[in-house]
Amino acid sequence: MAVATNAGPVVEACWTVVATDVGSEQPSVQDLKNALEKGKETEKVETMKRILALMMAGDTLPQLMMHVIRFVLPSKNKALKRLLLFYWELCPKHMPDGKLKQEMILVWCVLIHIFHHSLTGWQ
Repeated sequence: MAVATNAGPVVEACWTVVATDVGSEQPSVQDLKNALEKGKETEKVETMKRILALMMAGDTLPQLMMHVIRFVLPSKNKALKRLLLFYWELCPKHMPDGKLKQEMILVWCVLIHIFHHSLTGWQ
């Protein structure tokens, strides 16, 4: 949130607190990959919710990006598509040297393709 003052804009920090079950185990990356790869749509939704909670808690999970691209991005499930929007906000998009990851170029190409085909239906 930015607040304008006479001295110029001041940027304040914004925090999100994520509560997790104390007794629950954190799933391994391999478990998450398997759930995305072999799960039904409802299982993928729950897996994406778990992934987002872990990412918001500080774990970037960069190993999951290709599985999300391969098994979640092509889905037509609206709940998964909404969760993907949150995922794209949270996932690391740049390499440590500041360059854009190659996977993100693939994501943008797929999204442009999806938008193009959704717009051509309205003509």
